[in-house]
Amino acid sequence: MEFSLCIDSIYPEDGLKEKLERIKQAGFKYIEFWDCRDKDLKVIINSGLKVSNVSGNRILFLTLDNKEKVIEEINNSLEIAKKLECKHIMLLSDILEGDGSVKINSISSEKNCFAYMIILEFLLRLLKRETLCW
Repeated sequence: MEFSLCIDSIYPEDGLKEKLERIKQAGFKYIEFWDCRDKDLKVIINSGLKVSNVSGNRILFLTLDNKEKVIEEINNSLEIAKKLECKHIMLLSDILEGDGSVKINSISSEKNCFAYMIILEFLLRLLKRETLCW
């Protein structure tokens, strides 16, 4: 088992390049992060560190009301994961607030579970078509 450090939660005073260097100096080989939209992927790729997982959805949560947008967001994350040679994508069942807590919504648990099932079935078919080996 390899441990990874979340670059979003460590060394808040440092820029990305400095964080990555400090993580390497501490002896870690793997990193992860919550949101790839605000990261300089070239800096990460050239850091010599490997990315253990990428968040597949940060903006939208898995509901049938926004299925197409969720799938588009996850497709974008898949492309980024490929660039980073990252084979693991984490999906969030809920949207998170800025402090990491779950954003309260008015959708029933049953409706949420049904939506998760429908979207995850679609994503499974999508992933079977994807070439995730590099």
